[in-house]
Amino acid sequence: MDELDSKILKKLMDGKHCKPYIKLISSELGVPEATIRSRIKRLVESGVIKGYYPNVDWDKAGYPLKARFFVKLIPKPRKSIDSFLNWISSNEKIIKAFEFSGEYEIQMDVLLKSKSEFSEFMMEIMEFDVVGEVKSGVFMRDLK
Repeated sequence: MDELDSKILKKLMDGKHCKPYIKLISSELGVPEATIRSRIKRLVESGVIKGYYPNVDWDKAGYPLKARFFVKLIPKPRKSIDSFLNWISSNEKIIKAFEFSGEYEIQMDVLLKSKSEFSEFMMEIMEFDVVGEVKSGVFMRDLK
């Protein structure tokens, strides 16, 4: 896995560059390819389908640690919160982030290469004045 492979994976993860296997779907559903193609096009245009994502084996891609972070925010001025949200949006280690209701307002899925990188990432999060508490866990295996 080299730098180009890594860049390709990141492009695929943005959901704009993977396409469904129309022939396979057509065969499995017993429906003509043209019908599948037009239905998918309609679902994309109406916003039901937002993108296509690869199923990546992150260990083989050089990211043996996939972690989930839960962040509890402290009430602060909007500018401080926006700064944290912008950091999340621009951080390449974060592959998915959600605003959540409940005790922890932010949930992030993060790709890391080592335990030390995990620790550094946790410290980065804690530097933001809007961050009150952080809980985290490492993914062990996919179940579904």
